[in-house]
Amino acid sequence: MLILKGDEIVRNKVYEMEDELDMKMKRYNRNSAMNPMKGITRDRQSGLYILNYKTVRKKSSKLEKLVKIIIDDYNISEEDEPVSWIDYKNERLIIYGLLERPKFDIQHVLRILKTYNL
Repeated sequence: MLILKGDEIVRNKVYEMEDELDMKMKRYNRNSAMNPMKGITRDRQSGLYILNYKTVRKKSSKLEKLVKIIIDDYNISEEDEPVSWIDYKNERLIIYGLLERPKFDIQHVLRILKTYNL
């Protein structure tokens, strides 16, 4: 299934599937309010988020601002957005990017390989 521009229902379904898959990942679930993502922590006293990423050290009250710094560094483009999925043995793999050159989340692939001893 290819998501066409403007097909919000299908796009939202793929994003929901992505969230469900991420919830199964221990690596993705070890984050918390104090450690919202790799490279960002929250200071208990000040309440500020602290970015410690590569050579960048910043503090901000806005988590989104610091997340944007990391995302911008990865050069994520529309070609990296989820576009479809594959069903395999009651599991789903999200397809990212172009269907002609699909990309997959390696953590999801590894979890399926481990689950089915492949």
